[in-house]
Amino acid sequence: MKEMWDKKAASYTRFTGEPSEFQRGLYAKIEEFGVKFEGKSVVDIGCGTGVHTLLLAQICREITGMDISGEMLKVMLEDAAKFNISNLTAVQSDFKNFNPNRVYDVAFSTMSPAIADEEDFVKFINLGEKRVYLWWNKPRNSSVLELFYEGSQRGCFKEKANFFEEYLRRENIIFNSCVLEESREQKRTLEEMTQNALWHLEIANFAHEENAVRSRLESIAQDGYVTEKIVSSMKLLVF
Repeated sequence: MKEMWDKKAASYTRFTGEPSEFQRGLYAKIEEFGVKFEGKSVVDIGCGTGVHTLLLAQICREITGMDISGEMLKVMLEDAAKFNISNLTAVQSDFKNFNPNRVYDVAFSTMSPAIADEEDFVKFINLGEKRVYLWWNKPRNSSVLELFYEGSQRGCFKEKANFFEEYLRRENIIFNSCVLEESREQKRTLEEMTQNALWHLEIANFAHEENAVRSRLESIAQDGYVTEKIVSSMKLLVF
């Protein structure tokens, strides 16, 4: 898994210095649910290239970004230097072996496979006085990837958000939840889209031959570019 995320780091979304439209909506909802980051200590589990980590670093007192991928963390630290962010600690680890021996004001995790089961979820709960967790509500729909899934069941999808929600109910832990939707378009060169599709197909155990993927995408390319329409549904838990 580490090798897969290392491979993705070079083309993964990076911090731009400003929140995206989706992030603005996400943080407004988090604040509505009673969590504020100003002056707080935060840990971001599965931080990737730091899209959220670096944004939060501009608000909170200190933040730790943990990820299994050294290449993802390298990108995050490059962008931290670019934006003069110094209150950041990067930790390369899987979540099972992450033991900071402290409790943060806020434990934070968005769209990360690092938290995989109930044992991890309990550990996540114990990491923060407040916790923010975001995961898929249902499988993401991609106009490009649907060309290759061909209606097949995607066994890689894990309904962790609903599972964790049920755990909170079972343990009588008070929480807030909501579903957040996002629709966007991503335009890439034919080669970039080919490599992106191959990565997603491989991680979903739908491996395809590279030339076949490139040929199929070439048939829908315009002037050497392919536009991907992405519709996402995510569940937010704040507790």
